[in-house]
Amino acid sequence: MRVAPAGLAYDKKRALEMGAEFACITHGHPSGYLSAGALAFIIASIIEGSDIDTAVNNSIRETKDCKGHEECIRALNQALELTDSNLPDSEAIKNLGEGWFGEKALAIAVYCSLKHSDDLLVK
Repeated sequence: MRVAPAGLAYDKKRALEMGAEFACITHGHPSGYLSAGALAFIIASIIEGSDIDTAVNNSIRETKDCKGHEECIRALNQALELTDSNLPDSEAIKNLGEGWFGEKALAIAVYCSLKHSDDLLVK
């Protein structure tokens, strides 16, 4: 996903919209462009002062208003659930997918960021 600049350039609500719009150029399915918008929202939220956990939860709430959000929201919720599990990282990430699709890649990034927010090194 090459939409991080949307999260850097816009406030969080506009970042969701613009990130998704930018991603529509190459990703025609809602799971592809909405995951890009959610990432832009998360980035903008962090820049605006939110911690990552709050940013992710707020991105879920905002993305639910978008048509075709189901796969993206399901992947993000699964990442949150796995963050609270005792599974080894390799198993948790395997459960999230291989990252070939936007919502899976976002879920893996969210899982890693939340699970290891103090060191960001996946073990």
